[in-house]
Amino acid sequence: MVSDNQTTVRIRNFNCVNQDVKVFYTPKGGDNGINDITDNILRKQINMTTANWGNNFLNSQGGIWVADGETLPYAFSAALDCELLGSTGGGVLTTLTTIVGETIDSFFLRLMEKLATQIGGKTLGSASPMGVQIYYAGQVCYVVPTQYTAVSGSSYVPQSFEITTGSLFPQTNFGAAGYNFGFRLNHPDGWRPFIEISSLDVSDIVYSFQKISGYQQFVESLLNQDLYIEELRRYSNNTNQVNVPIEFKSFDSDGTQQATPQTTVIDPYQAQPALIDYSDIILDGQVYAEVGMLAGEFLELRIQYEAVGILNFEEIMQLDDILREQGVILNEKEITSQEKKDMQEAYSNFSGFNESEEKDKNKKSLIIAFAIGLIYLMK
Repeated sequence: MVSDNQTTVRIRNFNCVNQDVKVFYTPKGGDNGINDITDNILRKQINMTTANWGNNFLNSQGGIWVADGETLPYAFSAALDCELLGSTGGGVLTTLTTIVGETIDSFFLRLMEKLATQIGGKTLGSASPMGVQIYYAGQVCYVVPTQYTAVSGSSYVPQSFEITTGSLFPQTNFGAAGYNFGFRLNHPDGWRPFIEISSLDVSDIVYSFQKISGYQQFVESLLNQDLYIEELRRYSNNTNQVNVPIEFKSFDSDGTQQATPQTTVIDPYQAQPALIDYSDIILDGQVYAEVGMLAGEFLELRIQYEAVGILNFEEIMQLDDILREQGVILNEKEITSQEKKDMQEAYSNFSGFNESEEKDKNKKSLIIAFAIGLIYLMK
């Protein structure tokens, strides 16, 4: 059975390193803690097409890459001399040549490793390890160098990129590509990648001095409402990313964890890299998913769910009325109309928990039956 309730979370890793990411993780602090979500990070990019690289690419099978609207470039097919200019107050020039057969991510990792020796380590002055965003816009394929820097506190800022071989790509400045919510995480090798994460269904809330992401709202709601996952769908434009196992983990008050991997594999040659898992997992504030994000990739997780275990505002009011009619007073203080309005707004703040009318009716019947049974036992 498929529920009407669903939400989609998008994770984007535009770094040159793979990174494990915790999704639906409710603790406030620590790596991936919901209080660590920030949009105080600037994404800087240069919108380069494959033509700017001279179309010097191989596909993942080792053949010459051809733009067909679907196949993404994977590795270099020629030696290209590249220059990255950055600043730590003074100019920092990092030069490196691509290697035939070297993957695109591996080249940028070598570039960052060389940069790290120039500016004092892999933290890169609070900048992320530069990666690429690869995608099609129509029939045009883009290979976009991308690096994140803190709005304040980054001592290294990328300035320009150039391919000097054959004057393929002149020196071009990085442009600001916006502020996106995400986590600055710790990589086992010492890098500080920034992972974007967002909800495609819950809107961000903007106050005069603060902005709260839709993803953060959804995760915080799991502390008050359990969700039974009926179906989990994974989508990316890269089959390898879709086939990375997702591991659901649970933790209790003493920190004990259990893990349930999802290991179904899809056909790498199917047209649209997507995978549907039937998970039978309950997100209850102590269950989260750990996702291995490949360098330069994105992943969308769409869950279809049922809300379980918590009554909504109307159900609480209906139960209270039934009990009051029978002389059972749970709260001596009469609730004012304004208090009811405030409570109703609080319960309806996250619209993703609305149930279908038929299921809502069945649930209310069970509540009423429970109340009548409770009253009978109290007589």
